[in-house]
Amino acid sequence: MTTLKTSLEVVLKNPNILLPQKHLLLLSHMRANTSLIGHLLGNHDDINGYYEMHIGYYSWKSLIRQKIEFFDAHPKHVPSLYLFDKILHSEHYVAPEVLYRDNVIPLFSLRNPVDTIPSIVKLYSKVNQKHEFFTVAGAIDYYEQRLDVLLNLARKLAQDFYYVDAEAIKTKTDETLTYLSQVLTLSHPLKPTYRSNVKTGQGDSGDHSENLKKGFISTTPSNYQDFNWPHGERDRLSQKYQDVRNEMIKLSLSSCLK
Repeated sequence: MTTLKTSLEVVLKNPNILLPQKHLLLLSHMRANTSLIGHLLGNHDDINGYYEMHIGYYSWKSLIRQKIEFFDAHPKHVPSLYLFDKILHSEHYVAPEVLYRDNVIPLFSLRNPVDTIPSIVKLYSKVNQKHEFFTVAGAIDYYEQRLDVLLNLARKLAQDFYYVDAEAIKTKTDETLTYLSQVLTLSHPLKPTYRSNVKTGQGDSGDHSENLKKGFISTTPSNYQDFNWPHGERDRLSQKYQDVRNEMIKLSLSSCLK
């Protein structure tokens, strides 16, 4: 976390930080292809940022903080059209007032629970088996609460956000990249390839899988047929996901679907 002194030092080293810049915020949940989407976006000349910064957005001051923290970590970068961040956890509060701002582009994305819940459990089996998300109940609770938070935000932002199915980036790659390029009015189209960066697969910045390090989109589908679902939970969560997804699509300004 940057201090006031550090913030001033960052600005003095790169005064271009003070120039106007738009903020592209991906609002989603864990294991929803957000690291892949972040890398594809961050590989574009018009977009800085590709990973989760783990900060909240409480007011316009948080947008300044985002810029300072990014350029503190990447002093050689120059401001671009957009600065990207993704928010996957409700502990990082996002105020609707921030998302309403003309210089903020909210992009919502959801993935189905049939793939998401096993993926969360599998991730935490590798990184921290003592964490609540290693349990099926813990992963389900996180997913369900996150859907509630995201839908509540979407309702407050009706017709003022974009929506993308998380699966679309793999199943309809060209259409999804074209859609994002158009709604963001990028100077040239997004590409289906990307370069690895300093934080790719490192620390708490996102996906640690080998797939992310390939530099292209892996279309190999996940196979969780042997996952041990609690009785009735798979169907219950699938219905909730469909209900939330359908409402988000109706509320969105436009969408790109799987």
